[in-house]
Amino acid sequence: MASVPLDVQILVIEWVYRSSQHARIDYATLCACALVCRATPIAQQLLFRRILRNPLGDHYHEPPLLIRTFYARPSLAAHVRHIQVGWPMRISSFDDAILDLLELCPHVQGISFLSLMSTRSLSPELEARLRSIPLRPVVLEMIGQQPPVSNILQMWPGVRVLMLSVPDARSLPVRVPSSVQALTLLAGDDVRRCLSPSEPLPELHNLMLLSPVWSNAAWCAHLLAVGVLPQMRILRIRGEFPPQDVLQQLTRLESLVVQEPPLQAVTLPSPLQHFGYHCAPSGPTKLARAEFVAHALRALSDLRLVTVTRSVARDMHAALQCMCRRRGVDFATYETPECFPRPRNIDWI
Repeated sequence: MASVPLDVQILVIEWVYRSSQHARIDYATLCACALVCRATPIAQQLLFRRILRNPLGDHYHEPPLLIRTFYARPSLAAHVRHIQVGWPMRISSFDDAILDLLELCPHVQGISFLSLMSTRSLSPELEARLRSIPLRPVVLEMIGQQPPVSNILQMWPGVRVLMLSVPDARSLPVRVPSSVQALTLLAGDDVRRCLSPSEPLPELHNLMLLSPVWSNAAWCAHLLAVGVLPQMRILRIRGEFPPQDVLQQLTRLESLVVQEPPLQAVTLPSPLQHFGYHCAPSGPTKLARAEFVAHALRALSDLRLVTVTRSVARDMHAALQCMCRRRGVDFATYETPECFPRPRNIDWI
């Protein structure tokens, strides 16, 4: 049996990574490729590109194992571009292991801290050591309370892609670095804590809101007063469709992705080139009429692409597909909302 050419092996391995990087990376296949393919370097490079917590096993043992591996094979640590860690509050040796891991990976571009839930999670000693590591991440994800979150943001003022949640309602405001270009706020209250009219974000053009509270007049007024909406080029919303007064502020918007369709006639921003109706697998929470969406899209002269997910109702899917076919607009269907590229994946291939 003829062997597969090396360039074909590389293409196949890269396809395995690309086709799974939006959800769960197919590590099993990458491991097999690293063992049996001549294209071992590319398989190893992709295998170690993103270091994630093990959601099924005892992830407290993972950092020491990785550290031993990276000490033995420093070339593998050079492949790491993103590290996701939880920060437990009861095992001090694990804190040291996390920092050891960060010290061994010189090319990290993205870091996820998923449990910064108390001041114990970032003691002065740990903070001092973290500051001493020459890291310059451009992608940062943090879920935790205000003190440790704010302290870490001050360490890395050059962050460009930020995913943030500060779940404690009593938290003080969090100052978002002015360098941020793409911002995801994981809870409705994060808008008030992380966006301020007195702290402009001149580079911000990509915003994702989860659970926006459009029905709360004070919440909407705060978002409008911040002044970032007119500079948005990409807006993604997980929750109810935004009201018309919000849409009117989006004078430069090129891409709008929503989880819920409009329940009445709307006028979409005229520069819009991409509209995405990315319904969750559970389906929309309210019934929608397809003609509201189709009519709004037909009025857009610059529309180039419409994307949907497989959970979209059949009549809505058919109406949007028919409209795109008549207009000569591209139409694409994704398995789930997570399959659509997100700005925090800029370090992916």
